[in-house]
Amino acid sequence: MKIIFTIVCIIFLSVSYRAQSVIISESNSVITNDVKRTKYVSIYPNPSAEVLVIKVNEPKTGMEFILYNQQGQAVDKLSIVEKETQYLRRNLAKGIYTFSVLNNKEVVESGKLVFE
Repeated sequence: MKIIFTIVCIIFLSVSYRAQSVIISESNSVITNDVKRTKYVSIYPNPSAEVLVIKVNEPKTGMEFILYNQQGQAVDKLSIVEKETQYLRRNLAKGIYTFSVLNNKEVVESGKLVFE
């Protein structure tokens, strides 16, 4: 059990370290660009109330969007099969989450998202 917890913590820390688009001020308000852009992925709006749009330049077999809570636990997963995919928040609480976009289990993008 300790090994699993350690692995989850390491994954969370590596995802958090790579996230660069969100700046949290002292009052816990969030300032961010509306679109996170890389050569592979755009995710917007950020912050979001209910629906995120995930755009990829070239969707490939094996692409996934994984959402993690603040404890580093995967709370949702979505396969990306089209250039534009919508992610519905469902029953997730408001707050800051981290995400990873994987292509055949290799991280091609990671960052932070805010659900209001």
